Amino acid sequence: MGKALAGNVNPGVWHFVNGAFVASQAASIARDVKLPPSSSLEFDLAWRGQFRHAVALYTDSLQPVMLDAAAEQPAFGDFYSLQMFHFGAQQMQAQLMHVRHKEARRELGQAIFAMPTNSQAHIAIRSSREHKTINLFINGVLAKQWLDPEFAAKGTGVRFVAQPIGGSLRLSNLRVHEWDGRLAETLAPLVPNVKDDVGRLVNRDSVAGRLIEMKDGKLRFAVADNFVSIPLDRVGQVDLATDRAQTAPLQAGDIRVFFAGRGSLTFALESWTEKGVRASSANFGKAEFVPRAFSRIVFQPQP
Repeated sequence: MGKALAGNVNPGVWHFVNGAFVASQAASIARDVKLPPSSSLEFDLAWRGQFRHAVALYTDSLQPVMLDAAAEQPAFGDFYSLQMFHFGAQQMQAQLMHVRHKEARRELGQAIFAMPTNSQAHIAIRSSREHKTINLFINGVLAKQWLDPEFAAKGTGVRFVAQPIGGSLRLSNLRVHEWDGRLAETLAPLVPNVKDDVGRLVNRDSVAGRLIEMKDGKLRFAVADNFVSIPLDRVGQVDLATDRAQTAPLQAGDIRVFFAGRGSLTFALESWTEKGVRASSANFGKAEFVPRAFSRIVFQPQP
């Protein structure tokens, strides 16, 4: 939780309420989340009234920084400040700045886009040190891509700074993970008659062969005359061969679940408890999932 700095008037705090962080006054909260060089930071943002909301990326300081007097603050490493503004119009503005301690901050550009009408939005900030880009997605749509040839920020922390104006801000469903570098939310349609299963790795390499099993946290592929085992945390996606694919017909009572990361499954729901979701399908047999794996459920799905 950020401490009050000189010049701040009546600084507030973030409160954790019903699974979400809520601020009704200017407040800062930060954590070293070990942000990887290629990262995705996602959260749901809801608001009342008007606001300015800043996200500090790749910061080594967990304390708030007064940008107009950065040189007077305790020493900190370079970081990026992504600021979002809403001041009453049916528009939202975002701008990115490279903040430095003893030098003037660098303005990297801004974007103006349509304001969500229901006062809530899903925000995804995807950054790549390799490609030197920071990308802002609003409700799954790329709103702005910033390119910084320097990409000088070296920290691994994230800081949220709320400045609500006559209302409040609510942050929920925060999620940080390594990003595979793809901008598209969905991949191109499957090509018919593909004979190999393809594992796409988070470093953008791939392995093609026959997927044999998923066991003990690893995927096992048969590639030519050899077997290759890959830890699951290095796999971004698996495209199964389409020449063996068969679509199981929908049965009464089937549901379709969408994963929090990417992809979906259709199955018959056998049971749902706090510990697990039991499912069955003519395609994959019986399986069990943790409930937090899903972001959305569709009952009575269409083919």
